[in-house]
Amino acid sequence: MNELETGTVVWHDLLTHDVELAKRFYGDLLGWDYEVEHAEHFVWTGKAADYPLIVAGEVAHGGFVEIGREETAHWLAFVAVPDVDSAAARVAGLGGKVVRPAFDIPGVGRTSVVADPGGALICPFLRSHDFPAPRGTFVWDELLTDEPDAAVLFYAGLFGWNSEPVDAPDDRTNGGGVLFRNTGGELVAGMRAKAGGEPDRWVTYLRAQDLNATIAAAKRLGAAAGSEGAPHGRLTDPAGAEFGLAVSSRRAA
Repeated sequence: MNELETGTVVWHDLLTHDVELAKRFYGDLLGWDYEVEHAEHFVWTGKAADYPLIVAGEVAHGGFVEIGREETAHWLAFVAVPDVDSAAARVAGLGGKVVRPAFDIPGVGRTSVVADPGGALICPFLRSHDFPAPRGTFVWDELLTDEPDAAVLFYAGLFGWNSEPVDAPDDRTNGGGVLFRNTGGELVAGMRAKAGGEPDRWVTYLRAQDLNATIAAAKRLGAAAGSEGAPHGRLTDPAGAEFGLAVSSRRAA
């Protein structure tokens, strides 16, 4: 792994109970293509399954994973680390929880699913291939939480992220947010206060060439508006997974 990748979000999976619906929705909305990999023993499900890779610009950026209908559909971000097992071992001491111990994805890499102190899910990840990290399709990841101090300490300890407060006049609570940078100084993610009663979670933002037109198209394709008070561009796809649209990473922050 390139050392400059450490602490950078390098992959995304959509966990959804209707993969075919998701493929149609995001394909029609954003022009994504797919390459389907088949595994006789898919590590996410423990059984034979297809894994559609999200392809844009002839580069794979993420994938779709089928989950049970009793589970909540959601996007999941993968953050580059030099050692997944070491990262997972630090989680409990940082106030989080290991939801799924480290496991290998053949031909892709090694990862683990962890929850931060507020319960938001994220994955430390070490790729096993030589292809560069994809860029330009997934443009931002934002943590929604009402425990910002605990989150700052957790992600500093887990990924080495440095944090900096920012003014966000459109924020509905606490008057601002936080930007996260990796150890190389690259802007990698953000954090803002969430509305009371909502769970802590990460929201993934996808690139839109024309924000308003893409939001309108998403709604025509079956997307719903985000929760009350959500910023412009945050939606829920037809299978119930929350996502955002933005023209650049800073717009989402």
